[in-house]
Amino acid sequence: MKTMKTTEAAYAKVNLHLEITGRRPDGYHEIDTVMQTVSLADRVSVEVTEDGKDEMILTCSRADIPTDGSNIACRVARAFLLAIGKKKDSIRIHIEKCIPVAAGLGGGSADGAAVLRALNRLYEYPLTKEELCNLATPLGADIPFCIVGGCRRATGIGEIFSPATSLPEDTVLVIAMGKMGSNTTAAYRKIDGQSDEKQLRSSETMLGSLEIGADAVAGALFNRFEEVILPENKDASCARRILRVAGARGALMSGSGAAVFGIFSDRERAENALQMLKEKDFFATIAHPVPEQ
Repeated sequence: MKTMKTTEAAYAKVNLHLEITGRRPDGYHEIDTVMQTVSLADRVSVEVTEDGKDEMILTCSRADIPTDGSNIACRVARAFLLAIGKKKDSIRIHIEKCIPVAAGLGGGSADGAAVLRALNRLYEYPLTKEELCNLATPLGADIPFCIVGGCRRATGIGEIFSPATSLPEDTVLVIAMGKMGSNTTAAYRKIDGQSDEKQLRSSETMLGSLEIGADAVAGALFNRFEEVILPENKDASCARRILRVAGARGALMSGSGAAVFGIFSDRERAENALQMLKEKDFFATIAHPVPEQ
């Protein structure tokens, strides 16, 4: 009986630009976004035993995270084993959570992507990176991006990628999150209730800013969800304000919220922001961009 183990970093993402461009007849929303992976990460451990028992066990450091078959980590593991014809092997997964939940940072998708990368390594790479992404797309629109990482423009429902210049690896970011999370479905519902007359913002400005550098990116940050989330989520609004007061060149909510991030020109200002946020009882951490995996 053969047992194999490995551990993967599940990197969070931030949205540097996020526009909702429409809604399809099937109810899915189309977006135009630019995403960047960052060093804030969960740690995902995966153990495979070729014992013919078809057992799936998931544990997590947070008690409020479901560990049954509904968790995306279990779902992608099942899909992977089915795809390579190993569906009777036993899998044990442990997630050490560091990424806040309901934050717009892609924590669940990052965990799913880490499971897929880990399984692909343990089974000696039966699937290409493209095949992993195709396998993951029906299970979660952000998972393919989390598989490859780096910086990408995503369109469609988030599954159509085009390359983008990554933020420099020495860029200093501060990520903050209060106690109030955000529900993506509810956030889209609020967007749907807005007037259709709004001027859509293309990600082309952000893509051009990435070619220039972090200061240009900070000046081009945009997230359509801020219009409907910040007026109601006082934690997100407060954290964003603190980041700006502390000297962030730009600050933005990520995804549908409720985490926010700021781009800083130096570590000293970032450390000051970190202290200010923690004094207000926010989760706060310093992070850096992570290149393509």
